[in-house]
Amino acid sequence: MTADDTAITGDGSDATRVVFRAVDAYGNQRRYTSGEVTLHVTGPAELIGDNPFPLAEYGGLGAVWLRSRPGRTGPVTVIAEHPGLGRARVTLTVMAASRQHLD
Repeated sequence: MTADDTAITGDGSDATRVVFRAVDAYGNQRRYTSGEVTLHVTGPAELIGDNPFPLAEYGGLGAVWLRSRPGRTGPVTVIAEHPGLGRARVTLTVMAASRQHLD
């Protein structure tokens, strides 16, 4: 399980993709894995995508988006759970939005 970014801006519009996949003991893709992945998010971000995610329909891999919540900062943890494959976790940070303006 990986996230495209380690940090996003807490402005309510920044987002990052989180990818998860079923692999064997050697890291090879398990394309014929069945079941659903249930995702849990803690922290100042919201999940955009299917939850639970139907892993078999997409060849053993999937992705969702995490979007920051406006005005909130801090760590975000996403946990993916599958009844046969176990758990995976990824963390990222929502940073304060910078105050920029045009002159």
